[in-house]
Amino acid sequence: MVHSIFKINPIEGDFIRDIHGIYYDVKGFEHPPDRIIAYPRYIPDKSGDRLKDGIRYRKIYDLKDRYRYISKVLKEYLVFDNVFGRLVPEIPLKHIVEYVKPVRRLALFRKCYSSLMEPLRSAVDLAKLIVSESKILWDSIGLTGSLSIGLFNESSDIDLIIYGSSNTLRVLKALSRLFSEGILSRYDENQLHRLYRFRKAYYNLSFNEFKTLESRKIDEGLYKGRDFYIRFVKSSNELHKYGEYRYRYVCRELIRGLVIDDSEAPFTPCRYIVRLEVLKCADDSIKAGIDMLELTSFRGRYSNLLVRNDYIEALGRLEAVYRNDDLTGYRLVVGEDYMDYVKIID
Repeated sequence: MVHSIFKINPIEGDFIRDIHGIYYDVKGFEHPPDRIIAYPRYIPDKSGDRLKDGIRYRKIYDLKDRYRYISKVLKEYLVFDNVFGRLVPEIPLKHIVEYVKPVRRLALFRKCYSSLMEPLRSAVDLAKLIVSESKILWDSIGLTGSLSIGLFNESSDIDLIIYGSSNTLRVLKALSRLFSEGILSRYDENQLHRLYRFRKAYYNLSFNEFKTLESRKIDEGLYKGRDFYIRFVKSSNELHKYGEYRYRYVCRELIRGLVIDDSEAPFTPCRYIVRLEVLKCADDSIKAGIDMLELTSFRGRYSNLLVRNDYIEALGRLEAVYRNDDLTGYRLVVGEDYMDYVKIID
């Protein structure tokens, strides 16, 4: 019964399948009680290059393409959410026929390891390595992405997810050792160029600026020649509930300032506290009331990117944050538009 499944809190990294046969990835951790905020990732398409149960699927990755698809095909899912103050794709619980939890899916693959094909076998091997090196429990790590729902191909990435702050710290230390020992490999120049083009970072970053940022990331690289990405999310008891905060759009904003807190850099969504020196677009009344803000993103590419004392420039969506009816501050959301960026400046 679908409704009993949703006693498990939906969170970043989960996947759902709806009555139309579409697979969605769940975003964030703030979800209304009767719906799940999620974006279509794999859609049925006779010309698609992914095959499962006799059905071909096509992957859609770009956020604008996903919104465009929802607006055209799934209009009933695009609703105005009063918490976020904007249109958000929300899938009703009654329309969901499958729910995929990364921890459960990884446990299933561990049990049938001997019969696994690549790249599933490598995914389980990497998970075993991380558990062994970090000493976390198996219920703190999961497998997400195309591998978790059976829509992978020979070149698919390994996407793992780690739950909880203490587990995150352990795994980050383990990853650092694994990179230094050569068990995991960082991207070389050619691979970084590939990533630079894929992410369309060239709109706002030079390749050298992109390379500087990516060289810091410890959550991505190569394992046995295969791309991997590790996402970190907080456990449910570390997170606030849907509706505790509300967000309201102010303007597109360009900021410059100093990172003074990077303690939540590893997570998705990530969060940095920035002491502002430049707030370019907002009106004077807002500028007078902001001396610092939260720089946040729901895109993994911005996690583990900045460190304390970085002087940065960023472009994104400025939002006012309310708790009850009280304004508590502002946040700049980056990663929702292809023109958004974060860069380190001298």
